[in-house]
Amino acid sequence: MNVADYGVPQTRERVIFVGFSKDINQNFIFPEPTHDYQSGNFVPLKDAIWDLKDTALPAKEKNLSNGDMCKVLNHEYMIGSFSTIFMSRNRVRSWDEPSFTIQAGGRHAPIHPQAPKMVKTGIDQFKFDEQEKIVRKLAILSATIGAANTPLSIAKESFELLSKLPDLARYGNSNAITDLASSSELAYTAIYIASLNVKINVDSMKNDELDNIQVTSDEILSKSKALIEEIRVIVAERMS
Repeated sequence: MNVADYGVPQTRERVIFVGFSKDINQNFIFPEPTHDYQSGNFVPLKDAIWDLKDTALPAKEKNLSNGDMCKVLNHEYMIGSFSTIFMSRNRVRSWDEPSFTIQAGGRHAPIHPQAPKMVKTGIDQFKFDEQEKIVRKLAILSATIGAANTPLSIAKESFELLSKLPDLARYGNSNAITDLASSSELAYTAIYIASLNVKINVDSMKNDELDNIQVTSDEILSKSKALIEEIRVIVAERMS
C-alpha cells in the first residue's frame, strides 16, 4: 500500500501483514483509500506545510544551523555538497507534489521543496539545476544579511539609550543612581550580545554588505565600551 492513497503528503509504499490467531475468528479488511496517487489525487506538501514556506532558511556554510535566528526551530534546509550515493536519484519534490518517503535517518532524506530542482545527467546520476543554484545562493545571502541586520538594529537602539545615560548619571536624582546603573549595564549587555550575533552571521559568508554591517557593529561596540566605563566611574563617584 502507498500512504499517499490515504491522505498522507508523502509517497511511502509498504507491505503490511495483519495476522490473527485462528481462535479469534476475525476477517480483517483494509480501509478503502481516500485518494489515488497514480491518478493525481493526493495531498501535496503545499496543503500540509505551506504555512512554513516563508520561515524556511537555508543552513549556513558547512550546514551549520541558524540557531535562534530560525523563525521556526530547525526549519532550515541543508546546503553544499552531497555524496555520490545521495546524488544517484532525485531528492526534491515541489510544493505541488507529495514528499518522497520521510526516513528515520537524515542520510537520504528528501530535500526541502524550496531547494534547487534536480535534473538527471546519466544513469543513477543527478545534479542541481545551475540557474536554481544561483537563485539558492542569492537566497542564502539575503537570509544571512537579514539575520545580521536584526541584531544590528538591536545594537543601534540600545546604543541610543546608552548614549543618553552619562548625563543622567552625572546630574540625575542620586536616589535613582542604582536604577540608572542597572539600565546602563543592561543596555551595554544588549549591545555586546547583539555584536556576537552579528559576527556569527557575517563570518558565514563573504560579501561587501555583510562587511559593512560588521564595521558598523564594531564601531557601536567600541563606543559603547567607552560609555559604560564612563557611567561606571560616575556611579562609583556619586555613591562614595
